[in-house]
Amino acid sequence: MKRDLYSTVAADPSVFPIGTILFIPNYGLGVVADTGSAIKGNRLDLYFETVKDVYNEWGKKTLDVYVIKKGTGKITEDELEKLNETKSLQVFRNQYKTVKE
Repeated sequence: MKRDLYSTVAADPSVFPIGTILFIPNYGLGVVADTGSAIKGNRLDLYFETVKDVYNEWGKKTLDVYVIKKGTGKITEDELEKLNETKSLQVFRNQYKTVKE
């Protein structure tokens, strides 16, 4: 799991199959790449570097997320890397780095 232009998130695969691309307001784009025993139904587990970051930057929220593309049930590291290298999105990488630095 990692934070990037397309960050990896965990979800219930019966709701959001692995590989599903989501837009999560105030977080960004997420790709379902993991599941978890506590992640059931319409819950998501978003990636943050530390537990402190989770509480300081996000906490626990209820909000609508938007399916950009439904997954096929799998995603490879290469596919995730290609998404994060999409040329037209690199301007957002620069904005993200500026905010985080």
